[in-house]
Amino acid sequence: MEEPSRKRRREDEEEGEESEERVPKKFRVVMRDVAAGPVRMEASVAEEAVSLWRAAKPSEAEKRKEADLLAHLKRIAAKWMHKATVNLYGSRATGIGATTGDDVDATITWPGYNPEKSADKAMEEAFSKKLTKLCITLHQKGFQSGKVTPCRTLTLVKCHHEPTGWGVDLTFHNAHALANTKVLTLLSEYLPELSPAVHMLKTVGRARGFVNKPGSPGFLSTYCLVTMLVVAAQNATPQLLPKLPTEEMKAANIVALDEYLRGRMPRVTQGEVSPERLSRLVCSFLTTFHTDAMPLVASASELPSPAPAGDGAAPKAVPYIRDIIDGSNAARSLSPYRWLRVVGELGRLIDLIRNRDPFAKWLEAPEPESDEETNEK
Repeated sequence: MEEPSRKRRREDEEEGEESEERVPKKFRVVMRDVAAGPVRMEASVAEEAVSLWRAAKPSEAEKRKEADLLAHLKRIAAKWMHKATVNLYGSRATGIGATTGDDVDATITWPGYNPEKSADKAMEEAFSKKLTKLCITLHQKGFQSGKVTPCRTLTLVKCHHEPTGWGVDLTFHNAHALANTKVLTLLSEYLPELSPAVHMLKTVGRARGFVNKPGSPGFLSTYCLVTMLVVAAQNATPQLLPKLPTEEMKAANIVALDEYLRGRMPRVTQGEVSPERLSRLVCSFLTTFHTDAMPLVASASELPSPAPAGDGAAPKAVPYIRDIIDGSNAARSLSPYRWLRVVGELGRLIDLIRNRDPFAKWLEAPEPESDEETNEK
């Protein structure tokens, strides 16, 4: 009996040009055949990327403003909900890829929260009223009125802090994000190149259109880049990170994970970034996620798309800890044709490395290829 995946692939091939016509024109990118073998980045490119990362890091003054904002949010949360507190997560908390002016991601927690009871309709209605009060308070305390995105798995309040000009995303009892932040903070102590690698790929990806820009999501997020880079570090030769223990990762057991890593690699002095290790990490990222993606690209129908929002449908939940174990899970949350675009752009970057092009060339927006060129290749 023919396997379902092979059957779908055969049916796609039979459709031929008809299936090509259904692909949005902006996603018809050329899938380059990348030659096998190691990819080595010019030392000057890695050194420039490190310099740009250092220049873009939040200043001490910005860190003080961040601390003041967090204290302000904690005061608001404590008055809104008894004994509530606020914790940062994401790039501002880990420092990985953090740059001046980044949005602030924070989650509000309070004692006695029961996720099972929160699904009760009466509890949902009561919480909805509390959210309205929170948004009113935020508006009174210097935040532009928050946009509330309710979801069964994660409620998000988006607002803008006028005094700093920063966007603020508030969630509630986001335990996955807090656990993930602890794990990534620890990993960055053993592999400090994670931060400049994220900054480098985020900068290049935004210039070339395959990484999310503020206000225009749809491609790879910063979080997705981090998880994919962890996998790339494990795939590098020699390894930059060992394979991580599943149970400790799932439980976010930092003590056990630290002990595991300490027995396999040295902890690097804070701020000690090696351009050579950065080069190996980025090159491993490009080859891992370009080469490994090809079988998926051959049968794009096998890549699941996120569930549509609205009409009561909850967006696809992201299994944060699992993503670090297998970074390709994060990439699978993309729609098939957006993933095609990402893979095509990674192939272009490999071309630039092999051509020994300077970093400025990496930041050029790719020239659109005509349908004739696409069909020929």
